Amino acid sequence: MESADRSCVFFHKPGVGLAEAEAALRDSGLDVTRHGDALEVSRQGSPALTVRVVRGEGIRKDAGRLGRAKPFQDLLRRCDAAFVITFEDLDRILEDPKVLTEVQLRLRKATDGVIARSWNDELSGPEEGD
Repeated sequence: MESADRSCVFFHKPGVGLAEAEAALRDSGLDVTRHGDALEVSRQGSPALTVRVVRGEGIRKDAGRLGRAKPFQDLLRRCDAAFVITFEDLDRILEDPKVLTEVQLRLRKATDGVIARSWNDELSGPEEGD
């Protein structure tokens, strides 16, 4: 069962979808398996993550709400898609966050997007460490 906690990489980059995410994650040396409309991402000894792409008005509203009065407000207003990263147990993920961090950074770089984390309300934009 998936945790309610999740990380999202919000973006507006037409033409970028699950195939581009899969390629970016494979290039980083992660183990990636496609299951229909989702990717399972892992590294030996680490818990698996699931990555899905979601598009539409709901994402646009979520991104706009998250960006209110924050440094990435203008960028988030343009976002109409997100890679949603889910997992079973946040505590296990945070014990060894390397895979989650790698997935977030690779997807952010592929999209020039903004990372949002539900468990700490932090946002990380494209100019941070890219």
